[in-house]
Amino acid sequence: MLIKKMCIMAFAIIISVFMIWFGVPKDETSYISAIIDKHNLLADSMDDRTPRIILIGGSNVAFGIDSHMIEDYSDYDVINMGLSLGAGLKFMLSDVENYIKQDDIVVIIPEFRHFYDMLNGAMSLNQILTYTPREFIDLDYKQWLTIAEHMPRFLRYRIYEGLKSVLNIENNDEIYYRDAFDSNGDLISHLEIESEGFGSTRLFDEKGLVFDVGAIDTMNQFYEVCNRQGIDVCFSYPPIPVSEYEKWNELISEVNQNINAMLSVPIVSDIEDYIFEDERFVDSVYHLDRTGRNERTKRLINDIFNKNHEMIGYDGKTDTID
Repeated sequence: MLIKKMCIMAFAIIISVFMIWFGVPKDETSYISAIIDKHNLLADSMDDRTPRIILIGGSNVAFGIDSHMIEDYSDYDVINMGLSLGAGLKFMLSDVENYIKQDDIVVIIPEFRHFYDMLNGAMSLNQILTYTPREFIDLDYKQWLTIAEHMPRFLRYRIYEGLKSVLNIENNDEIYYRDAFDSNGDLISHLEIESEGFGSTRLFDEKGLVFDVGAIDTMNQFYEVCNRQGIDVCFSYPPIPVSEYEKWNELISEVNQNINAMLSVPIVSDIEDYIFEDERFVDSVYHLDRTGRNERTKRLINDIFNKNHEMIGYDGKTDTID
C-alpha cells in the first residue's frame, strides 16, 4: 500500500511539474526565447550555397561579436548562436548538430566555467527547453540531473512568468529581450549604453573547483562528427577583464594548459589576446561594450582568416584587419 501511495504521489508531482512547465503561458518576448529565432537562422540557411560561419558559446558570443564585420571580410554568412552560459557547453554543441553542413566553419568559444561546473548547464537549460521541447530527446542523464537540480527555482520562475502574462506586465528590460538581437543573432541592445564595468559578476564563484575533462571530451567528440561531414571546427577564447584574469590566473592557466594538451579541435587564438581593460565590459565579465566588441571581432578575424587559415582550409583573402 505504501509503495502504491508513493507511486501515485510521484506521478502527481511529475504531472504538476509538466503542467507548470508547459501549461503556464511563456514569455515570447524574453531574452531566452531568442533561441527560436537562432534556430530559424540555421534552418533557413541549410539550402543556401553560401558557406556559413556558426559561432557557438554563451553570452560572451551574443554580446561580444560583430557578425557583419566578419561577413564583410570573409564573404561567409555568419550565424551567432550565443545566448547563455547556463545552457551548458554540451547543449550548445548538440543544439547545432542537426543544422550544420559541409563547408561550414564552426567556431567554439566557451566560457571558463564550462570547464568546471557548467558543462551540463544551469537553470538556463530549463528555460531554453521551454521553447525547444523537441531537444529533450538529445539530453543525457547528467543534463537531466542538472534540470532536476534547478527545478524548484525554475518552477517559481515559470509561475512568476505566468502571473506577468495574466497581469499584462511587459518586459521593460533595456538589454535582455528577444528583439535585442539583429538578423545575424548578435545582441545589439547594449551598444549605446555607457560602460560602467562588470559590476559584481565574477568568472568563478569560488576557488578550489575541479577541472572537468568532460568539457574537452565533448568538444573532441563534436569535432569528430564534424570532420566526417566535411565541416571545419576551431576553438577560440572568450574576452575577460584584466582584473579577473589576474584574480583567477590559477584556474585560467589550468584551462589553457589542459586545452593545449588534450583538445583535438584546432586552437586559433591565444588567451592573452582576449584580455581587455575592465572598462570595456557592460554589466558582466563576458559582455563587451561597443569598443571592446569591435576590437575583439578584429582579433578573431585575424586569428581565423589570417594567422591560422590553413587549420580550417580557408582559401579566401588573408589580409590583416586593423
